[in-house]
This record gives sequence, C-alpha cells and structure tokens, in this order.
Amino acid sequence: MSISFEEFLKEYSQKVGCNDNILKTCEDSVKHLRKILNRCGYTSLQIEPYGSTVSGFFDLFSDVDLCILYDNPRVDPKEVMGSVYNYLKRRPFRKGTQSIEYISHARIPVIKVAGEDGLKVIVQ
Repeated sequence: MSISFEEFLKEYSQKVGCNDNILKTCEDSVKHLRKILNRCGYTSLQIEPYGSTVSGFFDLFSDVDLCILYDNPRVDPKEVMGSVYNYLKRRPFRKGTQSIEYISHARIPVIKVAGEDGLKVIVQ
C-alpha cells in the first residue's frame, strides 16, 4: 500500500519531531524532481516514497527514499535517471547540496543527494 509524499511528511514529522525547515526541504525536493521529470519529457511518471520511509522504521537519521514509477515498458530507467542526474548537476535540489552521486551500473539506477544539513535523498 503506497502513501502520498505529503502523507509521509506528516507522519515523518510526527514520529521524529523534525523541524519545519527539513519538511520544507523534503517537499521542495519532490517538487523539483517532478519538475525535472516534466522538463525531460517524462510527464506520466509518478514519484512515491518507499523503504523505511513508508514502513515506519525511519528516524531522524534515515534517508528519504523516493522511487520513480515507470508505467510504460518502453521507458528506459537508465535513460530517465541519466537525464535527472545531468539536470541535477546543473541545478541541484536546493542550496546547500554537498554531493550528487549517480550509480548507473546498478540493476536499478540510483541517485543519491546529500545536503549540508545531513538530509539525504535517495532516488531510484
């Protein structure tokens, strides 16, 4: 059962007691990722939280795990993630981004974004 990112943020903030700045950063990251997908021509793809993010095992030190859902078998995940990574190199999620790492050789490509505030966003 999937939950919306907004529902996740509400649950996350209640569980770990994080401040409004971190919640805003999470929301902004997802909005930026949606914009990137749209600008790259992937308008039908969905973004969902997964892993400890939705299982209830997350805490203040957990990564924010996001999954791009591919509803079209002709869409190549490596192509999508490569486009997202190239865009993020030019325009990171936010100010204070420390690193952006693209693991293209994985079976499911992964992008890891780390901020100076310690927040890590994992996109696959």
